[in-house]
Amino acid sequence: MRFGTKVCLVLFLASSVCGAALAEEVKVDIRGKISSVEKANPNNQGVLGSVLIEGKIEKDTGFDKAHVRVTKSTKLLARKDGREVAIKFEDLKVGQRAEASFDGPVAESYPVQTNAGRLVVLR
Repeated sequence: MRFGTKVCLVLFLASSVCGAALAEEVKVDIRGKISSVEKANPNNQGVLGSVLIEGKIEKDTGFDKAHVRVTKSTKLLARKDGREVAIKFEDLKVGQRAEASFDGPVAESYPVQTNAGRLVVLR
């Protein structure tokens, strides 16, 4: 195998792996307005609180209503000026438009209940 072919193969494999990771990052399970924000009991270790998000099922989402737990491992972000910046649980407010990606099992209730792996405030 020639050197140029090896370089191309390495670049192809790296872009495939990076592309797969990027596709996972942007998967959105629900998008809509935050209709409630509840801070967790201080004894509930690892859980910061929960939010109820209500919207419409869109081409890239699967749910119209979800009660999501925000944990210490949830990526909390706000989209500002075309980029995403970290925020705190206290920055979440009723009426904000947000999207969430689920992490872990989803309780098949209505609304669904699960942990948020990623929650982004859109505005």
